Amino acid sequence: MSECLSSILGEIKDGIELTGDWAGARESYFFTELNGRTELTVEMDINEEFEKYFTETFPKAIALIKEISEND
Repeated sequence: MSECLSSILGEIKDGIELTGDWAGARESYFFTELNGRTELTVEMDINEEFEKYFTETFPKAIALIKEISEND
């Protein structure tokens, strides 16, 4: 298994570095080989305020990653 861990320190908006709501959020991506295929598992530790946003947008992002990675 391989993993990629990300800790959010803030964001840059209009060229200005901001901290606040995003700070401290974490994302963990785990890649596991399963019968010749790669399984991606994502764990997120985010502010409750962003839960709805990620529930709606993250499946779209994962679908795009899948499409790109399977495109020959």
